[in-house]
Amino acid sequence: VKDLNSDPYDDIEKKYKVGSVYKAEIVKLQQYGAFAALEKNIEGLIHQSYLSHTSRTITPNKVFSVGDRVDVKILSIEKDKRRISLDYKSTQPNPWDKLKDKIGTAVKFKITNITEKALFGELVGFGINTMLHWKELNYLEDVENLKKYNKGQTIEVLLIDIQDEKAKVSKRKLDKDPWDYFKQNKKKTGDIITTRVIEALKTGSIKVAADPDKKIISTIRKSDLALDAANARSDIFSGGEKLDAKIVELDFEKRILRLSPKEAQKDEQASLIKKFGKNASKSVQTLASIFKKAMGK
Repeated sequence: VKDLNSDPYDDIEKKYKVGSVYKAEIVKLQQYGAFAALEKNIEGLIHQSYLSHTSRTITPNKVFSVGDRVDVKILSIEKDKRRISLDYKSTQPNPWDKLKDKIGTAVKFKITNITEKALFGELVGFGINTMLHWKELNYLEDVENLKKYNKGQTIEVLLIDIQDEKAKVSKRKLDKDPWDYFKQNKKKTGDIITTRVIEALKTGSIKVAADPDKKIISTIRKSDLALDAANARSDIFSGGEKLDAKIVELDFEKRILRLSPKEAQKDEQASLIKKFGKNASKSVQTLASIFKKAMGK
C-alpha cells in the first residue's frame, strides 16, 4: 500500500543528482524536445537545444525513436513543479572539439546549398554545417565564381577559425595571396609604385593593376587622378598605360588598397622644389603630356 501511494518525487534528490549521468528511456517525442523516463513515473525533458552539438533546432525524431535507451545528464530538478531538465548532447562526443584540432589545415566541404552570396555545406567527417562566402572563393573576388559550383560537390577549404561554435572557412587561402607582392617587395603606405591602366570607367575613375601579374586590381577615383584638375580625366586613358601612383592606404586584413597619382605628383613637385627652388614646379608635366609623349603623339 505504501508503494502505491508514495510519491516518487519525495526522495528524488537522494536518487538523482544534478550534474550526474543516468540511463533513461525515450517515451515521447515532441517538436520542441524528447521526454525520457529515468524510472516509472519520473520523466524529464530533453529540450531540442540539448540534443545535438551541431544544431540547436534539430528535430527530435532525427535523433531518437521511442523506446531508445540513452545516457542523459540531469541539468536541474524542480521538485515542487515535478519538472526535470535533461541533457543528451553533453554525454556524446563533441565534434567541435575534434574540429578545433584542424584549425589552419584543409578540410572537405560538401556543398548542400547555393545562394546569391555564398555556398552552404557540411564539413565532411564532422557533421558541422558552415558557410563559404563568395569573396572567400578566390582572390579575384568575383561573385560570378559561385556559378562554377554545384550542389553535392565536395571541395577543399581552409579552416581559418572557430568562434561561438561557428566555423570560418576559405577556399582562396589555400592559394598564394597576390597581396604578398607588397610584402615581398617591401611596399608600404607612402611608397610610389608603377601601375598599369586596365580600364577607364564611365564614372571618371580608372582601374589599374598594382602588380606585374595583374592580380591586384584597384580603382583610382577621379579626384585622385591628377594634381591639375583639368587632367583628372579618365578619357585620356585607353588601357595599357603605365601610371605612377602613391600608396595612400594599404590594409591587408580589410583588403583595402587606395592609390593616388595626384599624391605621387605632389611628392614629385615637393622634391623638385626642395632641390631646385619654387620655379622647378613648373617642370612637372601634366598627365596628358606624359602619355602623349609615351605614346608618340
